[in-house]
Amino acid sequence: MKIKICLLVGTFAYIFLGSAVEILFAKQPKKGRERTLVALLEKSQQKCNWLNKSLFQGLDPEGNAYWNVTCDNQQTFNIMIENNSRGSTRVLGCDVLKLVNTPCWVTPQI
Repeated sequence: MKIKICLLVGTFAYIFLGSAVEILFAKQPKKGRERTLVALLEKSQQKCNWLNKSLFQGLDPEGNAYWNVTCDNQQTFNIMIENNSRGSTRVLGCDVLKLVNTPCWVTPQI
């Protein structure tokens, strides 16, 4: 019985922590959020000193959050913050997404 309870608690903790990362991120003041997005870009080896524009694109059915950004050098990216306890991220250039018919800056039809 203890094992089942631990598994259940662990599952709820995983779901809560994964969602909490995005909730806390979205509630940051604009400047703090922009600094965080720039840091995520730099961590993925993208050059970006500051953001000219950012847009919360939304959540997918799995709870992953998507942000579109335009850097000071006019490069545009989509940053996915995964719905997991670490808030893992993936960064794709909007030019790459356009090649697969998924342009940035367009509200998705979910």
